[in-house]
This record gives sequence, C-alpha cells and structure tokens, in this order.
Amino acid sequence: MEIKKKLGKHSTYGYCGYGEYLYGHGYKTHGIYQVRHRYGRIVPIIMKFYQPSNAAKGGQIAMREKMQDAMTAWAALNDSQKLPYKTQAKKEKMHGVNVFCREYILSH
Repeated sequence: MEIKKKLGKHSTYGYCGYGEYLYGHGYKTHGIYQVRHRYGRIVPIIMKFYQPSNAAKGGQIAMREKMQDAMTAWAALNDSQKLPYKTQAKKEKMHGVNVFCREYILSH
C-alpha cells in the first residue's frame, strides 16, 4: 500500500521480525509494523494487534469453496498438464498456479 500525495514520501506496510530487538517483545511473531519516513529517517512503528474477522457471508463462502476446488484441481494435474499454465504465467509475470486458479474460477 502506498500513499504518495498527502504524506509526501510513501509509507509501506509489512511483517518484520525486529520487534523483539526494538520494542522488547518476546513473542515468536513480533507483530505488524508500518515503516514511515519522518524527518529524513525511516521510522518503524508497531501497529496495534488485531484479530481479522472471519465473516461468514454467502458470497465469501462460495468463493472460498471455488478457490479450494481450484487448488485441489491444480494438485491433481501432472507436470505436462501444468506446463501450458506455467508458460502463460511467464508472459504475465505470474506463477502457473495463479493463472490456473484465475481461469478455473472464471469458468466455474
């Protein structure tokens, strides 16, 4: 995620393992950090921990099931069947599984 116009330089989000050293956290997962540019320096800021909600809406459940079916179908393919998807993926700078899943979901 990048914000350029209002804040000047862009801010980035990411998962970093340096919280234990900077903030004294002793967790195996150190948290989610935002890196901000302040006064010519890069300043890591720890984000408040939150538990993502698991909304059980009809459309979301249906899409999860389609994605699960697509991944199951990908795993069932042999290497010669995966080759066309991998070739197409190189042209689009993607991975073969992503091309396959896109086509699978659009066709079902």
